[in-house]
Amino acid sequence: MHVPPFGSGGNLGRNHLCGPGINNFDVIVGKHVGIHERLKLDMRFEFYNLFNRVQFSQPDNLMADTILFGHSTAETFRPDFTTGARQIQLGMRLSF
Repeated sequence: MHVPPFGSGGNLGRNHLCGPGINNFDVIVGKHVGIHERLKLDMRFEFYNLFNRVQFSQPDNLMADTILFGHSTAETFRPDFTTGARQIQLGMRLSF
């Protein structure tokens, strides 16, 4: 077995280190209400990141960075570049 010199990367293959998992629960609740024969109300409640868990990005993997190596210092963002905090959105549509 060959031991790499101190401070070198070694010979470990790709994708052997795992980062933090993602626990993101998005819930949509909808209700259709018939008010009258031709009048309908649609209600929609959307909850993004329902349990409000922080989603950390992958840890720093640059070995030369001795202070931050192996630490997650940033939060992942949603595809629309909003934060990962809980978001609640309501919508209503009246059809006649």
